[in-house]
Amino acid sequence: MKSYRISLLLLALWATSAISDEESAKVSTDFSGTRAGKSYTGRQYDITWSRIEYDGRKVQNWIGGDSLDPPRYVFKSVALVVDGAEVPVPANLYSDIYDPASYGPFVTDDGEILFLVIKAGDGAGSAEAWMRIEENRIVQRRVKQFGPDGEYKFRN
Repeated sequence: MKSYRISLLLLALWATSAISDEESAKVSTDFSGTRAGKSYTGRQYDITWSRIEYDGRKVQNWIGGDSLDPPRYVFKSVALVVDGAEVPVPANLYSDIYDPASYGPFVTDDGEILFLVIKAGDGAGSAEAWMRIEENRIVQRRVKQFGPDGEYKFRN
C-alpha cells in the first residue's frame, strides 16, 4: 500500500513538473509585451511591442548582430505613449534591429532628456539603439554597437 501511494505521489510530481515546463515554454514564445512606468524625472510612459520570428526582411546593415545568419527575431511593432501623448515610433527606427532583447524596449532619461532604448544582440555582437524624444517625437537615433572584443562605436 505504501509503495502504491509513493508511486502516485511521484506520478503527480512528474505531471506537475511537465505542466510547469509546458507553461514556461509558452511564456518564452510569447514575444509581445507592455511596460508602464515613470522615468527618473517622473514622466509617465507606456510601451507596447511585438517581437516576431524573422520574417525574411532584407536589411543591409543589421544592428546588434555579427553573424552572417539572419536574426531569429525582429520587431513587428513598437508604440510609445509619454504623459498621455502618443510618440510615433517609425518602423525604420526598429526594423533593422537584430534579435531585439525579449524584455522589450524601455524608457530612461538623464534628468532632462527622455530616451527610448532598445537592446539587441546575437551573442558575439550586441547593440543599443538610443532614440532621443523631444516634444512628443523622436528626433535622433544613435546606435552603440559592441563588438566581440568588447569595444564599441557609435553610428547614427
